[in-house]
Amino acid sequence: MKSGRHRLPSIVLRTVDYGEADLVVDLFTRDHGRLAGLAKNGRKSRRRFGNLLFPCTLTVMNLTIKAGRDLAHLESGERIQAFDRLPLDIRRFAQAHQAVELVGSFWAPLDSSPDVFDLLVWCLERLNAAPRPDETLLIFTLRLLGAAGYAPRLADCGGCGRPVEPSEAWGWTAEAGGVVCRSCAPAALPVHPGTLMILRLIQDMNPAKLDRASIGAVAKAEAQAFLGALVRKSLGHELKTALFLEQIGPGSNPALWTRSERTPISP
Repeated sequence: MKSGRHRLPSIVLRTVDYGEADLVVDLFTRDHGRLAGLAKNGRKSRRRFGNLLFPCTLTVMNLTIKAGRDLAHLESGERIQAFDRLPLDIRRFAQAHQAVELVGSFWAPLDSSPDVFDLLVWCLERLNAAPRPDETLLIFTLRLLGAAGYAPRLADCGGCGRPVEPSEAWGWTAEAGGVVCRSCAPAALPVHPGTLMILRLIQDMNPAKLDRASIGAVAKAEAQAFLGALVRKSLGHELKTALFLEQIGPGSNPALWTRSERTPISP
């Protein structure tokens, strides 16, 4: 990335306190991928940053890159969308943080991917306002894994390569990276052929049509269990937000804070 001043559409992934008043901000930019920047007095300067530095905030950030420095200098910005309804439901709020944690975990710094940026915006917009948030996060996770090179194998057995037949019993494992026949892995987590079919459709779907995707209860439960295991296997650790979502359980739970009481947090 060239030295100089830049104005970049960005999503705040996380923040880390630095010194007495500064913040190190992990951004996901549309044109340059992940980028870390230093916000001087970021915990105090409302004039320059206001509410720009909350995770999951969509902004246009003004920053300066200097040769030989690891951190960009964040100067100011404009908020495009804050997704203000997320804090009203603690589960949706945690799911939004899981989406940004997934991007931060799978995406390397300065690896540009406008498609992934647009996918993250789609996910945050849907979590903020649309019904079926669990379905939204599942679709996002499946598409992100594909973009990152970890797309699950859903059309044939990861052991012997035999194509999936709807009339047969199938399973899937994170170790195989997807579906396996019962001959290759008798103890694999069972999966219905219909679940495999809908996930393959979502994998190949035009991004503009993702809002049309619909996942039934059985397919959602099967896919959540498998994709969670695949994420753990791919990263080598559990997501912090996944552990938190497991603790609070299913359903929508009102948050115990207002936006004015929030401080920037890290997933």
